[in-house]
Amino acid sequence: MDPALELYRKELVVETGRKLDKARMIRFEERTGYFASTDLGRTASHFYIRYNTIEVDLAQSQHYKPSVCWQVRDEELEELDQLLNNYCQLPAVGGVENGYGKVNVLLQTYIGRGEVESFSLISDLSYVAQVRMR
Repeated sequence: MDPALELYRKELVVETGRKLDKARMIRFEERTGYFASTDLGRTASHFYIRYNTIEVDLAQSQHYKPSVCWQVRDEELEELDQLLNNYCQLPAVGGVENGYGKVNVLLQTYIGRGEVESFSLISDLSYVAQVRMR
């Protein structure tokens, strides 16, 4: 094989590894050539989300300071469980009983184009979608 072509391929892999690592889609150890997937990378690949989108999202989210306290209401728990079972491809860490799990379920429901019934969840889903689209 042509040494110049081999060098070009290696540089291409290293450059791509750096970019994906910077976007937190993989963990890349350049010295050893070790690649490891991350939850973000797996989610992006599952929903066909491109690197550029993740990169823009990360840049915007670094400037975003959460101002909403994500409260989980008792009357939302049953519907959140249904949304988790019907529209979520990935588990909600900590379950639907906490704010992080609620946002996780709402984001996956939004991406999966799921339907939400309760007014409070519709309102929260709308907010999550607006913040995600910025």
